[in-house]
Amino acid sequence: MKLIVLNLGIIRSDSNTMGYKFEAIIGTYEQFLVGYKLCKVDGERKFVQSFANHSHQGSVKSIAISGKWLASSGSDEIIHIYDMLERKQSGTLMKQNGSVNSIAFTPDTSYLLSGSEDGSIAIFKTGSWHMEKLLKNAHDGEGVTALAVHPTGKMALSLGKDITLKTWNLVKGRSAYTTNLARSGCRLLDLLVWSPDGSHYAVPMNNLVDVFSVALAGVSHTFHLKKKVTAIIFLTDSIVCMGEEDGSISAHSLSTGVECWRVSGAKRVRGIALHKRHLVAACSGGTITAYKLPQPAEQPSLLASIDTGCRITCLTVCGKSFRKIKEENEEVDGSTLGEAVEVAEDDSESEIVVANGTSKRRVNDTDEPALKKKKKKLNNKKSNTLNWTITPTKST
Repeated sequence: MKLIVLNLGIIRSDSNTMGYKFEAIIGTYEQFLVGYKLCKVDGERKFVQSFANHSHQGSVKSIAISGKWLASSGSDEIIHIYDMLERKQSGTLMKQNGSVNSIAFTPDTSYLLSGSEDGSIAIFKTGSWHMEKLLKNAHDGEGVTALAVHPTGKMALSLGKDITLKTWNLVKGRSAYTTNLARSGCRLLDLLVWSPDGSHYAVPMNNLVDVFSVALAGVSHTFHLKKKVTAIIFLTDSIVCMGEEDGSISAHSLSTGVECWRVSGAKRVRGIALHKRHLVAACSGGTITAYKLPQPAEQPSLLASIDTGCRITCLTVCGKSFRKIKEENEEVDGSTLGEAVEVAEDDSESEIVVANGTSKRRVNDTDEPALKKKKKKLNNKKSNTLNWTITPTKST
């Protein structure tokens, strides 16, 4: 499938996509960020392309969404920020040197974390996009490969190329604990996920998945899969869903230790996402598939599928509820997206490029704890939209 790029400043929803269930958003090797809405067309559920954005100059490595904010990172060392309420790009973050391998929002959407190939973890304040903290040498100079924020937002986990798992205290902005995973024999660990209640987290290691218990401070379950695990998500606090490199997807119970269900596929699973009772999967061959999930432990049924024609690298799902969200920071920043802020003086600087792509302002970093509030002086300057493109395509 060929992407037809139209040079529009703002995404306009097609009339055929107004009654959609959710929007699946993928990142690709071809440097695109592409959206597909699950719509009802002629009585059937089908994916209809809603937008395509070519802001990145390298393959897209990670995407994350929280509230109205969508963020994407790539091998071009850049993080792009999008306002999905206004359907426009609102800013660009350039601080780390190296591919930004993983990004994650805190559950309350207050902060964005990013892990880079240069070994650092950056913490940005949403809205102002000021870098609150830069954790240098987070993994002894080795690249950061995965990030996951605890449901409370007070703690985060990271994986690195040094084959260690690190626990971070986000309130104090420092490392709390290090776990050596060299025993796994893996050369690369790049998947990490929390359970919804934060009582467990899972780390795939080739065809094994270790589930760690916070209460036990160690491994509570180990699942053996047929193939290498390439995607993972918790469906509930006690059911974990895994995608394998042969395209199959399966769910496993922590309570019983048995497999609940399995669906087959053809290509490596690159992402799994859950939206209410819909399970969405994306494979490296370019296919996005939606399943109806009656109950997490019950066999899902195929709902819709589309061949995007892209080499997919990552996936997230955007619901419709964010459109009802009010501007949480209106009284704080009283401004539009992409604005610069001034904070207390410090020796280091970070660069924020606002959405017109040319205007730049330098803002100072801070030595204060990562999540500590600060008073800000605002420069009320509106941001412009950037290179959003839309191309409706036929679904299959």
